[in-house]
Amino acid sequence: MGLLARLGARFRRPPAAPTEDPRVALDRAYAEQLALLQQSRRGLADVATARVRIDRQAQELERQAGALQDQAERAVAAGHDALALTALERQGSIAEQRSELLRRHRELGAQEDGLRQAVGTLADRIEHLRTQMETLAAQHAAADAQATISGALGDVTAQVTTADALQAVEDSTLARRAEAAALEELAGPPLGTAPDVSPQQGVAQLRAQQEARRSQPADSTERPGTGTTPQ
Repeated sequence: MGLLARLGARFRRPPAAPTEDPRVALDRAYAEQLALLQQSRRGLADVATARVRIDRQAQELERQAGALQDQAERAVAAGHDALALTALERQGSIAEQRSELLRRHRELGAQEDGLRQAVGTLADRIEHLRTQMETLAAQHAAADAQATISGALGDVTAQVTTADALQAVEDSTLARRAEAAALEELAGPPLGTAPDVSPQQGVAQLRAQQEARRSQPADSTERPGTGTTPQ
């Protein structure tokens, strides 16, 4: 092999790798964002379901607390202070459970609001990307009838659009996390609190109320306009 042949073999450049079709890159970016949107919507549905379940549990605890209050009043009226004390103690425990459920309910509500806003933002970005894909497809159809310059311009547009699509995915994810964290910090203190009156004091108050009602005079005069004597 001659000197020129050896130099030519040494400095001969390898063939350039084929350039990826920009429409394929856009389709991949579009599919990734669609998958992220579906995942976000599933998360939003799960949070909403959990929030509704907790709300129903809190309502059931509120109903139980009311039933225990009635039970305590009947027990005091019948002279069973021990039963009334037990009912009021159970009522205090239920109040604490309901307070915890309400706190979790608020947290889930804040998460749901943040996810709902993030899902809406991501859906808008995907719609914008779809419009860009349709525009780019039209440009490629026109570029097929043009020379090499039009095809090169189509490749540049595809690269820019793909970078914007990937940046949109990252921006949407960061915005969703920041919104959820901010809403969690802004959540107020728990709504429900344990009663300030102890069960023993509650029994004493109920007995005092019932004794006050029994001590009212039975021979009160008729009320004007009623024609009946108060019982």
